[in-house]
Amino acid sequence: MIQATGIDHLVLHVTDVQRAKKFYTEILGMKVYRENDLNHLALNVATGIYEALKADLENHGVAVTGRPGEDRCIYFQDPDGHRLQLMVR
Repeated sequence: MIQATGIDHLVLHVTDVQRAKKFYTEILGMKVYRENDLNHLALNVATGIYEALKADLENHGVAVTGRPGEDRCIYFQDPDGHRLQLMVR
């Protein structure tokens, strides 16, 4: 079983970028990492290597994709079509 250890990053879609940026930076003390139209949730994993994690997902019938030249990022979708990413450290 894959063991997620926490969220690496989460992409939020907002209706007012400046309002959201002010809230998250001035009230919560966060920093803006990137501003573009991504749509996914990235999770860190406790242990495992890319090929083993990929095989585990595929054994459960999950279609897996990667990022060209980047073997520490595994992309897939949950049953409702949400894009997920596993970050292999």
